[in-house]
Amino acid sequence: MDDFEIVKVASPIIKKGFLIKQGGFVPTWKRRWFILKKTSLSYFEDEMSSEPLGTILLANYMLEDTVVPPKEFCFNFRPKQRGERIYPMCADNATEFKEWIQALKVYVF
Repeated sequence: MDDFEIVKVASPIIKKGFLIKQGGFVPTWKRRWFILKKTSLSYFEDEMSSEPLGTILLANYMLEDTVVPPKEFCFNFRPKQRGERIYPMCADNATEFKEWIQALKVYVF
């Protein structure tokens, strides 16, 4: 009998980088490392972390531009169902904001 090794096939990374995310329980803003894949956006403490702090399943959310004074370059992940968490996020600058929005709009409807 042959021995088989089960290999977890990872979805390719579409975009990665830092965003500033507002916390869910304590509404402070923290800089997190994000990895966008086809069906999810995961966030990590930093780029060296191997385990995500959380994952947003893109099929369950809509993307919307927002204004969060005094922050600029912000957007929300708004849930399609009531009662779910809203994820406010901001990019560091206009270029990164545009890159994130372009990448996300392909997978968030």
